[in-house]
Amino acid sequence: MAALAVLGIIGGIVLWLVTATLWRAYVLVIMWGWFVIPTFALPVLTLPVAIGLMFILNMVKGVTLKHNMKNVPSKEIAERTMTEVVMSYLIPAMTLFFGWIVTFWL
Repeated sequence: MAALAVLGIIGGIVLWLVTATLWRAYVLVIMWGWFVIPTFALPVLTLPVAIGLMFILNMVKGVTLKHNMKNVPSKEIAERTMTEVVMSYLIPAMTLFFGWIVTFWL
């Protein structure tokens, strides 16, 4: 039973990472089309290239751990994890929404 629970957690993490990455890449492709192509006359950004570009930028930016998880109750760890999951979808959605609003002034 415990092995099945671990497998479910791992599957959920993989699903979250894949969908969040695809969502962010999709938003990058749309924003690129709205702002970069008309301004700089650069080529269209495809989804695979957007994912690669995001990986490169994350590598250059570096990874920092936001939370110290020592001596943190499991309930708080779950809350922090849910916050990270929600924000990984919400931030690109808000970026897309406000970018869409800005397109009315172009």
